[in-house]
Amino acid sequence: MWKQGAISMAVLAALAATPARADPAGDWAFFLDNSYSQHSEADENSWEDQLFREGETYGRGEAVARWASQVGLPGAAAERYADAIIRSVVARETCVTVSACDFSPGGEWSRSVLQPALEEPTGELLWVIGQNIGSDPAPISPAIFSALIDAHPRRTELLARLYRYSGRLPFLVALVVEDPRDPTALAALRSSGAGVDGGPINWDGGVLAVLEDALGRLANGGAEPAEQAVYAQAILARYFQLGLTDEGLATWRAYSPALKAELPLQFEGCAARSDSDDCVGLDASEVLSNGLLAALWLDGDRTGAEAWLAQVERRMGDSEVWSAFQEHAALREGIRRSVPDADLFDLYTAGAPRRVPVEDHSLSGEGWLFQRFDPATRTIVSQRARDAGYPSIAETIATREPYYRDADSLYDGNLDEMASILTHVADRRAELRAAIDAAWTAQGGDFNSRRQAPEPAKIPVAWIESALPAGVPTWIEPEEPAPAAVSPVDASGLEAVEAALPEEVPEAELSGEGDPALLDGGDDFERDFIEAPALDLPAGLEAPVHPAGVVRIDRNGDDVVLLYQSAEYDLPGEIPAFGLWLIRTENGGWTEPVYLGLQQYFPYVATPASALPMVESGRVRIEVQVREIDPRTITFPPVGLGYLRREDGRVIEASLTDLVRDTDGDRLTDIAEDRLGLDSENPDIDGDGLPDGTDPVPLASGANVSTPARQALALAILKQVVGYEAAAIVVAPREVVTDELDVLSALGESPPHPASALPRTVILVGDPTLFAGLDLPFRLLVYTPEQARGLATGAPFYPPSISVYSSLDQRRHLVEWSASWVGGQFLVTCPDNGGACEVQVKQQWIT
Repeated sequence: MWKQGAISMAVLAALAATPARADPAGDWAFFLDNSYSQHSEADENSWEDQLFREGETYGRGEAVARWASQVGLPGAAAERYADAIIRSVVARETCVTVSACDFSPGGEWSRSVLQPALEEPTGELLWVIGQNIGSDPAPISPAIFSALIDAHPRRTELLARLYRYSGRLPFLVALVVEDPRDPTALAALRSSGAGVDGGPINWDGGVLAVLEDALGRLANGGAEPAEQAVYAQAILARYFQLGLTDEGLATWRAYSPALKAELPLQFEGCAARSDSDDCVGLDASEVLSNGLLAALWLDGDRTGAEAWLAQVERRMGDSEVWSAFQEHAALREGIRRSVPDADLFDLYTAGAPRRVPVEDHSLSGEGWLFQRFDPATRTIVSQRARDAGYPSIAETIATREPYYRDADSLYDGNLDEMASILTHVADRRAELRAAIDAAWTAQGGDFNSRRQAPEPAKIPVAWIESALPAGVPTWIEPEEPAPAAVSPVDASGLEAVEAALPEEVPEAELSGEGDPALLDGGDDFERDFIEAPALDLPAGLEAPVHPAGVVRIDRNGDDVVLLYQSAEYDLPGEIPAFGLWLIRTENGGWTEPVYLGLQQYFPYVATPASALPMVESGRVRIEVQVREIDPRTITFPPVGLGYLRREDGRVIEASLTDLVRDTDGDRLTDIAEDRLGLDSENPDIDGDGLPDGTDPVPLASGANVSTPARQALALAILKQVVGYEAAAIVVAPREVVTDELDVLSALGESPPHPASALPRTVILVGDPTLFAGLDLPFRLLVYTPEQARGLATGAPFYPPSISVYSSLDQRRHLVEWSASWVGGQFLVTCPDNGGACEVQVKQQWIT
């Protein structure tokens, strides 16, 4: 029966929703189409597989009867259990969120799926149900499912099977609480590593409290040191990764000599580090080896550190076969300091060469700069870089968060959902959580999450929102979209930049793989054609913007007003939050484009037509729909964007005079200067004598012109980075926040990207002085990270952030860049005379 005490009422309430009616015939067909059994991915001896095999030959009635005979079930029970199996497959595929189906006690899904499984005594039915609906994020998280089966007589066996099947941490936690000597629990802890990345389940203190409690029970029960060492290693490895260095060191010193002698855990048959699951547990041994070595060294215990290092080598062999070889090599160099300072650049950027080949090494970057060190280790490694004259490398290592911390757990579910199981360790869990949070803050960790309460989008004060005037009909989207014309796009952004950059600086030879517009690896991604509406323009008048970016066009005789979207000042990546601009004709020619200070979907979406004219009597009036994207739903790739609020029949209005006002006369409107972090009352913010509107690099004074070699480096960086926005696959939001959207469907609904051949403004985050004095065919705005954070408007803004790491002779430079959804690394080698720099792409990625 359902054990009410195993789950809080709050969690049960979260599972409740409108009941669904069963359709036996439809469910049977759905089961045959969607059961994992057809792919041989499940246990071939499970009840689901046996039922499926009969269903491949017989109809439902005969199949169920034959299946019942095989597994030894009476007819009534067989029909009920078969229905539970079938419905669990339906739930797995259709209940994509925890609120989509009613699994609360007494609910329709509970009666048809959960209750029969909980009552079946052998656990075979509950095993099938757990595979389908209890081992993935939805419809029931592993944490909740672990609590649901608390009263079942085969609970321990079920937890072990579910953990072996899914690898979900709550099953392991529940199993350890049940019996710390269970073979599955011991094997899992030996082979699971000691990861702390991810959601709170990994770093809220709950797992550590359970492991500590289990070790205490083993010690009190007289378990052998080898058995205790499995838990000791898991505990210590997590201590060091989470920044509890002092507590980890004190705990190590308190262990008995017999227990210490068993660490790090030794694995047979892994010397070659072949691609084998049997060697996975070495990861935890490596984490412990490095973490304890660094802790002992920082504590001043040089003798203890050397003794531990000798013990590690005896038990684990050559460190060159470790997954954590680079971390270990960097730590040893930080301690031994045997490499000449000038040679460290290659080690920090490319890593130490291995004498022993390793097949299964899968780190994205070999260089020490790109490893994620535990806090004690990173202190030693960053200090070595600082003392050798690499301040930027040292700063990056010293300030990088030591582990990934997301406010939400994407897979396992929070241990709060297992409250009744963890009652006995609640106080210790709270104590550990406080210590972990304090260590995280001390290491520079940021508690802010992208899923925090959203801030309202920043709207310029010039705009006033109101309801449409009485009698003006609300624009309604037509049922059938208008036919689309196919229009060619100009040359890719990168090609245009290459052509426009100064010819007197020789261009670096670029390979196809270095082209940001080809990040998906195919020439087709240059988007030679984009569907766009044909523009209704007077004869002989050409649009000054690409038709794909036009949101609305108004005509009054020969006068034309275009409302269009652009990433000129707003860089939304794969989110359709492009900035809105207005351009119109006067006397047969186009005026200067006017930036409106608004971004689509934050919170408005301009309608493509309206009964209200856009410009009339000196005022701009735009009919809009409120379609505000919830920033908490933004992930990469964005396949499930949801709305905060929706409303139709609204109009925003502003004086054209206010929109084009340029107080300081620098040819940038006040609204544009506010968006760009400039000063609308200072026409020359960097004081170099050039007005901000015409200064190629308005945030870096020409008086700070760098050397020719540095300028050549700056140009090489621009050639790699400018134009990357054209590669964005923009994904439209969904009508309902809880809607799920697969990638292919998302791409099918992508609105066109309003990319132009060459942006007039390029925005970067990095060192402004590197780009000072460049004569460019576009405006380049380079912000420091602090300045960039001040540009937040409540809408997505993803300028590429540039980090440059230079060799001691300043001739080689590793450049790392990221715009959140796209980025890469490349090595730039520049001669002293300012000639062409050679570029070697090391890595590039796109969501």
